[in-house]
Amino acid sequence: MPKKPTKRGFKVWTWCGVSAFVYEMILHHGSPKSISNELALPDRSLKQFGSSGLVVLDLVKDVPVVFAIFIDNYFASTKLIKKLTQLGYRITCTLRSNRTEKCLISTEQEFSKKQRGYYEYFISKDKTCIVVGWKDSKRVLLDSNHAGIEPKTKLKRWDKEKRCRVDIVAPQIINNYNKFMGGVNNMDMLIAFHPIPFKSKRWYSRIIWRILDVMIINSWIIRNSRLCGHNSYSSASHGKFRLFHFKSEIAKFLLTKPNLQIFSTTTVSSSIDVYQSDEENEPPTKTLREARSSVTDVTQYDNSNHWPLFISAPNNTRCKNDNCSGKIYWQCSKCNVHLCLNSSKNCFNEYHTHK
Repeated sequence: MPKKPTKRGFKVWTWCGVSAFVYEMILHHGSPKSISNELALPDRSLKQFGSSGLVVLDLVKDVPVVFAIFIDNYFASTKLIKKLTQLGYRITCTLRSNRTEKCLISTEQEFSKKQRGYYEYFISKDKTCIVVGWKDSKRVLLDSNHAGIEPKTKLKRWDKEKRCRVDIVAPQIINNYNKFMGGVNNMDMLIAFHPIPFKSKRWYSRIIWRILDVMIINSWIIRNSRLCGHNSYSSASHGKFRLFHFKSEIAKFLLTKPNLQIFSTTTVSSSIDVYQSDEENEPPTKTLREARSSVTDVTQYDNSNHWPLFISAPNNTRCKNDNCSGKIYWQCSKCNVHLCLNSSKNCFNEYHTHK
C-alpha cells in the first residue's frame, strides 16, 4: 500500500471498539474469494462488494445486531450499507466519490464554491439509508442507515482569514462519526508508542510479537477501565495508568528469577576439611536487606499463593507495610517481606490489598 506510512509488511484487518480494544483480527492474504460468514451471502454475489467489503462482512459475523458499526471509506460502499441493513446492523461510514451509485450529489468543484458548513443529502428510494455531502475544508461524503441531519450541531474549526476558531454548522451524522470512529487508529498509535523490539529473519516472528503487543494493550485497557470503577471501555480512561509503566511491570515480573532454596550445610569430618580450598572456607556473604520497593505491583496484588511463614530467626525484622514499624517473625512466602500478623495488627492482608 504505497500511501500508507509503512508501505511494506503484513496487513491485519481488525475490529476495534471506541477505546481501541481489539475484538477480532484477520491476517490479510490477498483478495478474498469467499467469506467465512456464509449466512451473509446466500446468493454468492461477492463481486458487488469488492475485496474490501468482504472483509467487513467477515468481521461482523460475531458482532451483535444491536451494535452500531463505523466504517472507513476504504471498505464502505452503498451496496455494502444496504446488505448490512438487511442483516440488521446500524451503519455509519464515509464514502468515496466512485461508490455512491450515481447519487445526484454535487461534485467537489461545486462544493468548493460553497461556504464552509454547507451540506446536501439524498435519501434512497426505499428510505433505508441517507447520503450526506458536507463542506469542511473539502467535501466529505457520508452514508448511514440510522443517523441523519437533525439535530444539527456546531463544530469548532480554524478560520485562516479571521485567525481564530469559529463555529460551523454540521449535520448529526458528522458528530456521530467523529465521536465513535478511530478505534483502529488509536490501537495503531498505542502499538507505535512502545513496541516490542525484535529482529528476526523468520517472517512469522513479526506476526507473533504483534499479536502479543495487542494482547498487552487489551489487558491495559481493561485494567484502566477497572480503575475507573465502571465496565465501559472509554478512551478517557487511558490516562489512569500509563502504558509504559504497565509494560514495565510485566517485564519485571517475567524477569524475576525464582528464589533458590538454600539447603542447610551438613557436618563434615575434619579429614575432608583439610583438602578444602581457602575459597570454600571463606565466610558466607552477607544477605541483602529486604526493601519495600523490591516487590513489583503485579506480584504484590495478584492474590495468588501468598502464605504467611513463621521465620525462626534469632532476631525479629521490621514490618515492610507502610506506616508500620513493628518487629515480627512472620514473612510472606511469595513476596519475601516481613509483615505483621497478630490479633492487634493485620499488615499481611493490608499489604496485599490494592488501595
